[in-house]
Amino acid sequence: MLKAIDQYEAYPYNLPAIEPSAARGGPKIDKWYSILSDNGSGDGTNISLEWLLMRLRLFTVIGIVAVTTLLITLSPAPTARADDGSVAYPEGYRAWTFLHGSVVPGTFSAFSSSPCVKPCTNGIFYFYANDAAMKGLRDGTYADGSIIAEEMLELLIGEKGAGGEGHRVLTAVMVKDSRRYAATGGWGYGNFMEGSKVNTLDAKGQEACYQCHISRKENGYVFSRYVPR
Repeated sequence: MLKAIDQYEAYPYNLPAIEPSAARGGPKIDKWYSILSDNGSGDGTNISLEWLLMRLRLFTVIGIVAVTTLLITLSPAPTARADDGSVAYPEGYRAWTFLHGSVVPGTFSAFSSSPCVKPCTNGIFYFYANDAAMKGLRDGTYADGSIIAEEMLELLIGEKGAGGEGHRVLTAVMVKDSRRYAATGGWGYGNFMEGSKVNTLDAKGQEACYQCHISRKENGYVFSRYVPR
């Protein structure tokens, strides 16, 4: 049961104080209260003040829930940005499908932080794709979750012409998420220097990647290709 409330201080409703009818010397009550308190029988029988307050509280809660739901429904989706979240390092990418390799000169920009010096003569890139990206490479449609990774290693050539791979200089990745990376064609980009799993690309860096990949828009923004073996 509700206890006596002084001016309804426990309720956030701007209602006038109403004393129990007995305290006012008889059953006479205000007109507005009589109308609200009719129990539906049509005979004007009054219901308790406690019942009225409980009903008001219930209607208020229902109203708040309805308004909140409407606001959530009408709120526009947040605009996706290239830097909404850093693209993660592609763990285990060497177990994916190998696509192809390519060779770049020792003056390639990726060597800026780790110069290619003898016996390093060139850089060699290897490209990999996960299962979702493989489907896209075959049919041209890349679903969210498609990931293409690349790594660049030193190419070492000795004095007698024999050589092999050196250390890994960098790993790069592009991840398809149409909503999260809407601002960059649906792809997020990551660049990870030797021994690091921290993405070095900020929003400007991702935008630069996007501008480069625009030329491949008709191919889903993808440069890589799959050469069956």
